Amino acid sequence: MRSNPIRTALLGGALALTWSGAALAHGTMADPISRILQCFNEGPEAPKSAACQAAVAQSGPQMLYDWSGVNQLPNGDHQAFVPDGQLCAGGKSNYAGLNQARTDWPTTPIAPNANGQYDFIFKAPAPHQTKEWALYVTRDGWNPTQPLKWSDLERFCTLGNIPVNADKTYKLTCPLPKKSGQHIIYATWQRSDSAEAFYSCSDVNFSGAVSTFKDLGQIRAFQDLTENSKVIFRLFDAQGVDLESTELTVGFDNQTGQNTALAVNWPYFLAQKINGTSRYVSIGLLQGNGSVIAVQNAQDNHVYSRNGASYTFRVDIQGPVASTPTPTTKPSTTPTVTPTPAITPTPTPVVTGTPTPLVTPTPAGSCPAAWDAGKDYTGGSQASYNGKIWQASWWVRGEVPGSQQWGAWKQVGTCASSPTVTPAPSSTPQPTATLQPSAMPTVKPSATPTPAVTATPVVTATPVVTPTPASSSCAAAWDAKTVYASAGTTVSYNGRNYQNKWWITGDNPADSGQWGPWKDLGSCK
Repeated sequence: MRSNPIRTALLGGALALTWSGAALAHGTMADPISRILQCFNEGPEAPKSAACQAAVAQSGPQMLYDWSGVNQLPNGDHQAFVPDGQLCAGGKSNYAGLNQARTDWPTTPIAPNANGQYDFIFKAPAPHQTKEWALYVTRDGWNPTQPLKWSDLERFCTLGNIPVNADKTYKLTCPLPKKSGQHIIYATWQRSDSAEAFYSCSDVNFSGAVSTFKDLGQIRAFQDLTENSKVIFRLFDAQGVDLESTELTVGFDNQTGQNTALAVNWPYFLAQKINGTSRYVSIGLLQGNGSVIAVQNAQDNHVYSRNGASYTFRVDIQGPVASTPTPTTKPSTTPTVTPTPAITPTPTPVVTGTPTPLVTPTPAGSCPAAWDAGKDYTGGSQASYNGKIWQASWWVRGEVPGSQQWGAWKQVGTCASSPTVTPAPSSTPQPTATLQPSAMPTVKPSATPTPAVTATPVVTATPVVTPTPASSSCAAAWDAKTVYASAGTTVSYNGRNYQNKWWITGDNPADSGQWGPWKDLGSCK
């Protein structure tokens, strides 16, 4: 894995660096989604799109973990601090991969409402008093294969200080320019209580139609599912009350024969089911005629509110229930009895045989080191958990392997521990009998030999029982006043474990949502 001194320091637990790096990381555009947040959502260590892969290849994944830190200290003089060709990176060299001039950056469809306006959503983990919001769009005829310059932009909206929402977002309602095709929307956010400002590039595609739809975010598939897994789409209103729930059990579709468990398929089939039943939302891509059509793609399906209302949604994945194996028992064996003639008895010592060890057969595959909740794992590292081999897709700490469908851990095999050798219990040697001459009996030969019967040993079969994995235990309870400065800290709230993605304080884990700072690790006891 590539070496990154800053990231190494962060992963090594240098609290001072972690705190100072997070203190300047305060926000980016969420709708339409910025380049950096788009790439982060695709997966920092292994993004899906070619453009995000190229950005990470140039600048490394650390910039994506610090998605809210594209900033400078210009005190309003943005062009003096952000040179031409470096606008998307805010003039910062460690974000330079975002400046790449190419035509395949993932785009967000965008269209005005009936009033010709659009509600831009800016995600701000650390809100501030604002001096000025400014939104720009590329001019007609700009060349996406050339580095973006200030002269390529025209300002279309300027706002002052506006209140932050409860979910730590700013809603910027602006008139949307009359454009068509692919463009870039550039945003600057200048604080009034500091010289600090923040920058973001959002790649958009103007549909050219008036729309009542409001973009609520994307449904993203990061890996194929197991057959008979269940995908559950849940929709909530602004107060968090459940509105709808739609389920899709993946497998082979009866009509098309397609495997709906594949990452490129299940969002599409889920979208089709929701579009036919939902009262509130449609899922797909916004078309030029104002309609929304589901697409067969792992990343491109958006959730749209049909009436412009603000809803939140969540996609839960439940794996299939595995059947419990039946214990196997070994039948008892009765030894063969051999008759022995009765002759004058001669005392014979009882000889103890050498005990034969009971050997458990060795299964194929050996386990790597057991997963450790307190250990840092880099991309490609392996660990064993519950008889399975897991490989980290990116840096991770504290996440239980297999607890998250879209988490860092991917199962790459099964394993078992070394064979257990249990020696049979030793018999106690019996002393040799000694007969006195006076006690020697007189025995008459018997015409018919009397067989000596050997007692049948009782053999108890030991069933093979598969151990039941222990339930995940609850971490320390979340505290609204605690500053969680180190990414990867696990807390519990209302019977579920959560893990923070970056520095955070005060955010309720249950209200984090798709773009929030907390990742849901599942239920706990």
